[in-house]
Amino acid sequence: MAILIVSDVHANLVALEAVLAAASPYDEIWNLGDIVGYGPRPRESVERMIELCPQYSLTGNHDWAAIEALFTEDAVWDVGEPLSFTVQGRRQIVALLREKMQPSQYVVQTPHAIIVNVQGNTASARSTIHEVCRFADGAGLEMMGTYFDELVKEPAGWRFRRRNYRCTFLNPQPPSGQVYRTFAE
Repeated sequence: MAILIVSDVHANLVALEAVLAAASPYDEIWNLGDIVGYGPRPRESVERMIELCPQYSLTGNHDWAAIEALFTEDAVWDVGEPLSFTVQGRRQIVALLREKMQPSQYVVQTPHAIIVNVQGNTASARSTIHEVCRFADGAGLEMMGTYFDELVKEPAGWRFRRRNYRCTFLNPQPPSGQVYRTFAE
């Protein structure tokens, strides 16, 4: 099997397409991170990488910085029972996300029924989410719940000021079935 390894795209879609055109034939692509960053086309670059490597992709330091930029400086992430934790500050939120993602073989989060209500420079949003994950030790979970979000428009764009998550269903058992790909080997 021939694998094309791609990293450090940094939102330069033109360069990514040039690499793909010049590459020898390959069976699949692995992304080693940093899809976003300096270039002019972050959204298109992310969409293209999702299309190219939907199963094997790592998160780079620039990707984590982009996630951090989604929150206001003093943002709050409040997760109710049965997980029950609250984190304040965008750096602390991302640090916790990184910590929780570290032991994962895979995490799949699927949002549904997103409703956004914009009123001037503020907005509220509601979305349901279905999450399935398995950890390296074989444990895992399946969870469904709802996010109730407060957003604010800053000079750089819309940011989460507060994310409240309320769990509707939690199955603390690992998902059954065969894992075909993992994030790290």
